[in-house]
Amino acid sequence: MLLTAALAVALAGCGGTAKTVPMADLSKAMTAAAGSLPAMSHATNADDKAADLFAYFSSLDYGKVEAWFIDYASDGSAHEIAVIAVKDAADAPAAQKSLQDHVAKRVSFYKSYAPDQTAIMEQATVVVSGRYVALLAGVDQAAVKDVFVREVG
Repeated sequence: MLLTAALAVALAGCGGTAKTVPMADLSKAMTAAAGSLPAMSHATNADDKAADLFAYFSSLDYGKVEAWFIDYASDGSAHEIAVIAVKDAADAPAAQKSLQDHVAKRVSFYKSYAPDQTAIMEQATVVVSGRYVALLAGVDQAAVKDVFVREVG
């Protein structure tokens, strides 16, 4: 009987349905916690040409993606919040690397075209929580990270 109970607890932790978080709600909560932001534009997997828009900030195989959004400064400054929800948590490290690569490309861009934005992007953070990976740039990172982890955890 004790073995059966232990097995049931172990299996409950391994299987089950992965938590799905509505991207629109997550975007609103994270931008609300971000502090003072410039006017922001928004793109998501629900948009026309979503795969092309996704390729702007991630090189991850689009077939591995369940959902995503990016909120970015309309004026071209270095303020960005992006979240990728992968279908399988095993792909989260690849999503993380793709966002880190995006940050490196943006730092290089800002060094050439908007040096005043370079430091903002250099301080960007990529956070992983289960199947969700977030990029935080030019925002109150501690507050936004707390919201992200709370919402997707």
